Amino acid sequence: MANRVPLVITNQKLREIANGDTLDIRGNRLKLDSSAIELGSIILRDSGGTLGAFSAADSTVAASIAGGLANIVDDTSPQLGGNLDLNNRNITGTGDINTTGSLTISGNLTVNGTTTTINSTTLTVDDKNIVLSSGGSAAAASGAGITIDGVSATMLYNTTSHRFDFNRGITSTDSSVFGGNGSASGVTVDDGSVVIRTGTGSVAYIDLYCEVSNAHRVRVQSPAHSQYGGNITVKLPNVTGTIATVGTATADVLLIKDSAGSTVKTIKGAGNSAL
Repeated sequence: MANRVPLVITNQKLREIANGDTLDIRGNRLKLDSSAIELGSIILRDSGGTLGAFSAADSTVAASIAGGLANIVDDTSPQLGGNLDLNNRNITGTGDINTTGSLTISGNLTVNGTTTTINSTTLTVDDKNIVLSSGGSAAAASGAGITIDGVSATMLYNTTSHRFDFNRGITSTDSSVFGGNGSASGVTVDDGSVVIRTGTGSVAYIDLYCEVSNAHRVRVQSPAHSQYGGNITVKLPNVTGTIATVGTATADVLLIKDSAGSTVKTIKGAGNSAL
């Protein structure tokens, strides 16, 4: 090394090393006991690069190295003395993260595992929509829905019928609409009333099937629009019996029979086949 100046130790102090020269203690130790190193700057390096740098402009750096760690993994219970700044870096690895405090994530949260378990008693979601079977095909979406554990209650989507299947009954305290929008089509069920509207261009009707394989039915059907002169009300009799219609060549006959099958009233129409 050029311009080497002899190493001078006076009163246990390292006095002088030439400017630009290096104190090489490789294979040995530099041990200080209740002493101080006073240099313009200190740079600690290993084969991988700089481990740390301290300059005279820094505040006093105090370190106790005796009995220290060769690697942070040697500390089985490390603790932070302040906040951990990631400095735009990532925490990666394999293992668990357990905390008894709160966890706040300002960015997005992506979970790539197979099971996500939430043990909280209250779940609040600000988003208006929850997407199930994201990116899946129609076949994969079949069976998607909600399952209530403990009572085995389910609301599951059926891809074949394009409907939701409920395995429990539904109770509604408000008016409900099925098969339409409730104003131009569909069945509206409210307290004490059932309203059937049609948006198909055909008259509304109700089919009542027999008890054997649904082999036969009776259809209660509205007249066509051209046959109306206004809204009408049909009241059922307040006695047990049978209402039957008999068609003839000249007229339709409405027979009202009692429980014994005897005709108690006959109403003849003027050939109205829709009677």
